[in-house]
Amino acid sequence: MIENTKKLEKNLADSAIYFNNQLLLLRKICESDLKGRAFEVRILLASSCTTGTTLIILGESPKHFYTEIMMLARSFLEKMVNFCYLQICSSSEFEKFLLHPWYRQYHNLNYSKSAGDTTLGVKFLGIDSFRKLPQVKKSLEKFSEKNKKRSWSKKSVDEKVKIISQNTKMDIGFFLINTLSIYSNASESLHGSLFGCSYHTGAYDPSINRNNKSEVYENILKNLILLYAQIGSLIHVTTQLLQSKNNNIEEILNLSLKNQKSSISFLREMLNKQK
Repeated sequence: MIENTKKLEKNLADSAIYFNNQLLLLRKICESDLKGRAFEVRILLASSCTTGTTLIILGESPKHFYTEIMMLARSFLEKMVNFCYLQICSSSEFEKFLLHPWYRQYHNLNYSKSAGDTTLGVKFLGIDSFRKLPQVKKSLEKFSEKNKKRSWSKKSVDEKVKIISQNTKMDIGFFLINTLSIYSNASESLHGSLFGCSYHTGAYDPSINRNNKSEVYENILKNLILLYAQIGSLIHVTTQLLQSKNNNIEEILNLSLKNQKSSISFLREMLNKQK
């Protein structure tokens, strides 16, 4: 059992290296001469790099930070889905994405919370001047001056992936496997449910002996190895999409393809040894 655990820890280190290599390529993409929409929303890629780096740092202590890793993995997934969706969505939907921060900031300047007999509020004294800014006026027309809870898009993550599938040649399998394995559990963790705080212990998994600490830990290692491979693959398919949209990143795409092939080969070898 100890020998198997050490092998999995080595496999995790290798998988983290793959993911980090993909993140390095994503940073290069951010610094590239991107065109059109990709340039306008490149902050999503930059933010994904930060989230990805945090995932690697937390992954150095997986038994302590696994649920936090899953929450951030969901964030990484949604940023990448949004970026790809924004490359092919309607002009009105793209405009809403760009206007939404102004709508959110307007409502942040004047809001209150109540619980029982207690009410706390915040109001910026210069809100009337802020309200007159062209971007703010347009954003409030698009969303709402009264309702502060409007999202920039009415599409769910799955609906965005469907639209990506219909309008590109991307392999959406990498999106689906991530939404399947990350999204729901991450939501449980984020909202502090009993399941979300403890599912990684194997307490509810009939295939794991929760009284066997080594078995529980090895399951965490296996899941994180696969996670790095999955979200690293999102970077690859995003790179393919950008290249298809006439962004000159062929060299980066070739490096990503090389990383991708190595990762697939590594996973096959690992899974064969686990049989």
